[in-house]
Amino acid sequence: MKRNLFVKWMSCMTLASLLVTSMGAASAAEDSTASSLDQPISRAEFVVLMNRSFNWTEKASISFRDVTPGSSFYEEVAKAVKAGYIQGYEDGTFGANKSISRQEAAVMIARARGFSQAPSTATPFSDSSSIASWAKDAVNNTVARRIISGYAVDNTLRPLDPIKRDEAALVVNRAVAPLNSLSILAYGATPNDGQDDLPAIKLAVEAAKAQGKGVYVPSGEFNLNGLLTLDSVDLTGDGETSILKSMDLKLQSIILTGEGTDLSAVKLISVPATVRLTNDDSARVRVGPDAKNYSITNIVIDGGSSVGFFNAGKQGVIRGNTVKNMLADGIHITALSSDILVENNTVQRVGDDFIAVVSYEKFGGWVKNVIIRNNNVSDGEARGLTVSGGENVLVENNKVSDIDGAGIYLSSEGNYKTYAVKDTIVRNNTVMNDSRDAASPTQGGLNITATNKNPSLVNVVIENNTFSNSHDNGVLIAGTFEIKGVQFKNNAINNPKNYGILIVKTIVGDVNLAGNKVTNSGKAIYANQSSDKRIVSDLTNESGGNGGTGASSVAAYGKPAIDGVIDPLWKDASVLQMNTAATGATGTARIAWDENALYYLFEMKDSTPFAVAANEKNDSVEVWVDELNKKNGAKTVGDYQMRVDLKNAVSTSMKGLNLTNVVSAVKEVEGGYLVEFAVPYRELKPAAGTIIGFNASANDDSNGDGVRNAFVTWVDKNLPYWADTKVYNEVKLAAPKK
Repeated sequence: MKRNLFVKWMSCMTLASLLVTSMGAASAAEDSTASSLDQPISRAEFVVLMNRSFNWTEKASISFRDVTPGSSFYEEVAKAVKAGYIQGYEDGTFGANKSISRQEAAVMIARARGFSQAPSTATPFSDSSSIASWAKDAVNNTVARRIISGYAVDNTLRPLDPIKRDEAALVVNRAVAPLNSLSILAYGATPNDGQDDLPAIKLAVEAAKAQGKGVYVPSGEFNLNGLLTLDSVDLTGDGETSILKSMDLKLQSIILTGEGTDLSAVKLISVPATVRLTNDDSARVRVGPDAKNYSITNIVIDGGSSVGFFNAGKQGVIRGNTVKNMLADGIHITALSSDILVENNTVQRVGDDFIAVVSYEKFGGWVKNVIIRNNNVSDGEARGLTVSGGENVLVENNKVSDIDGAGIYLSSEGNYKTYAVKDTIVRNNTVMNDSRDAASPTQGGLNITATNKNPSLVNVVIENNTFSNSHDNGVLIAGTFEIKGVQFKNNAINNPKNYGILIVKTIVGDVNLAGNKVTNSGKAIYANQSSDKRIVSDLTNESGGNGGTGASSVAAYGKPAIDGVIDPLWKDASVLQMNTAATGATGTARIAWDENALYYLFEMKDSTPFAVAANEKNDSVEVWVDELNKKNGAKTVGDYQMRVDLKNAVSTSMKGLNLTNVVSAVKEVEGGYLVEFAVPYRELKPAAGTIIGFNASANDDSNGDGVRNAFVTWVDKNLPYWADTKVYNEVKLAAPKK
């Protein structure tokens, strides 16, 4: 069945198109119908097939008596002579209309491919003695390479039989595989038939590894219903016409392992994906931690449920690829990767970081020695170029444009537990039109956030970059952990909506800003809110900020009814005013307490309340609580985050947080909605005078499309409250009223 489907596809379509030029459209179509596929192919037709398949165009002078200038196949025969795979007969003829035998086809293919050395074993067929002496080496070579095969029914080769059109198309397609490569067609893969080609491709990979060869994917679409591992085996194709389609979004990885594995010149697509997956095997290409000296070049990835390239290997090159329409990162470099070059790639329309270096603490060390240069990333969610923990990273000459989050992001992240950024250079990059999504938590042309390791950045140079038309701050430096040896020099910041350069009040460390130029900023050119004298700049400081201060805020004592009605005791609690979003959404929060729980009241002003999705994508309110006021940074014992949405659904982003004892009520009111909820203590033994760390925030879907369009917050919105409990404001538990 596989072979018949292949014959129909290859012979009816490809063979007709290859012959059309020399035979004329009408005769080619008539001669290449399914009814003629089992007819012998002529020598002239075989020459056309060979020339088109091998893309030969140069011509030689020819003098065959039966191929004169102006004859149908004159130019094709001239190309074949130039290519060196035909010679003609002793009587001076070419025999254009004669059928070609199987052994003659083998000779032409062997000459075309340069198979000059005889294989170590002869063909094992019962009729091997009938192979002409002048054809033996060619037959042995093409059979050994699985280009020409025998007949299993009687173990014959039938070398003198005419080769038929369907088989001619098949063997020539097998033959065009690059030197030292095995075509997947030779192992049973069939393009465009809708069937699973993974078993055949695995056979080709196994054979290639045993023979020290590569694997070739010809033009056509081949389905993979599972994982494909390349262990020290190269796989290449003809570019975007060689398509590998994943049929299982959970198991869609091509996995690179071993030494010297190269993946190149294929297009990877998937069945439609609507839900982001996070399992390792959902990455479209996954480089294992034991992979070394690998390369990924000229690959196109279009669509997938997760990451485009997930890299955990060493000594790798990722060059000249296109990644688009992914639900997670474009290119993600992590684990203990080292010595990685990422250059000349295009990444578009991805759901998370476009290109990211991430050093998680769980791997026990840094990603090291990475160069990210000459890449173009645009039009998508999240951040453009990210280094969230990394050592000796160079980010240069990249273009970032039209993205929803920060253009360039440097961080040790508390919520993801990543290492510090060390010995890193960011230079000569262009960032334009970043921070398009007001709901993105990390914004700015350049965003430096220090929320985990102390210090979070060490010896980082940011120079000669251009940041233009940011929808937020041109440069934001935020967090509460120390940064050491950061140099920000000779950068251009043009037309930011908010601050040119903003350094928040919680930053500590030594930062040197020199030679930078800010033009047309919406707010101050340079605002340094930190009191650390080690931060120096040649720009005039115009301090500023957004959000509440938390000074003298109190939680009222008492137990309000959780019913959507504002009880009198709430008037004794401080009103915690959140900022106003561009969508117009704003609101206040209040806190009450007793011996059993903390109680929260939100009064939201929102003219277009919606809840058509889930979690933070709905209109919702959130509390961020450090019960013990430990200011640890990353969430720990006694810390929690939870939200209540317009549908009164309670949720959290924290794993393992028990929400079963949370009581809540939601009521829509004129111009907005009201939320009350009670949360039992996790660790706190409350008493009057106790101080807790706290922030209130809210999410706004302003148009009912199921996407968060903005968020508002009590603390300064530039502070990374989602990752760092140190930036929470403080609230005192008031004594009971007498």
